[in-house]
Amino acid sequence: MEQKKEIAPCQGYRGYADIGSVEYKYPLKKSLKCVLRIKLVGSSPRVWREIAVPSTIKLTSLAHVIILAMGWEESHLSMFKKWRKEYHVYMDGADMYDYPIEDAADYALCDLLSADEEMTFLYDFGDSWRHTMKVLDCVEYDKDEKQYIRLLDGKNACPPNDVGGINGYKEMLRILKEEPDDEEAQEYYTWLGSKWDDEFFPAIDTAIALNELNHM
Repeated sequence: MEQKKEIAPCQGYRGYADIGSVEYKYPLKKSLKCVLRIKLVGSSPRVWREIAVPSTIKLTSLAHVIILAMGWEESHLSMFKKWRKEYHVYMDGADMYDYPIEDAADYALCDLLSADEEMTFLYDFGDSWRHTMKVLDCVEYDKDEKQYIRLLDGKNACPPNDVGGINGYKEMLRILKEEPDDEEAQEYYTWLGSKWDDEFFPAIDTAIALNELNHM
């Protein structure tokens, strides 16, 4: 798959997650193959990724997978949310909250979701990048199929870190498209390092990053 040229240096694949190894709550051999659709809420153009993961993966590891699949740099906290219950990836400072929160490390994907169900994944509590995560399918692996984490599909660029959330990203795109010669646009060019293509998705590099998780 050929990737576009003349993009911002920061727009080449920049995904990073602070992960030592992928962890599973139950034996991997008992896993089903779950196909997940991850969508960035409020994005235009629509940013989404489709991945396959074993159903027994811990939520802490799944957070890392999502961060890599989207292309985020894990420099901020993250959590999952289903209904009113929150599952935090790191529990440091848990006493700051005036309501109960759960440790994501205590739960596997299969503990909370089955086919056609969804929950929310939040990355960066400041910029508040909210994603919906829906289980499209959950099936048994074929006899000779490995229980691997895989990128299946995706579209459009992950916003840059620290741009100010979805509204900040929309404003950046508006200025770059409608006022490309203005001083504010030049400041964005300096910050980004070059041009920005909101339709660019580094699929090959993303797939490689996810595949590396299978060999940790």
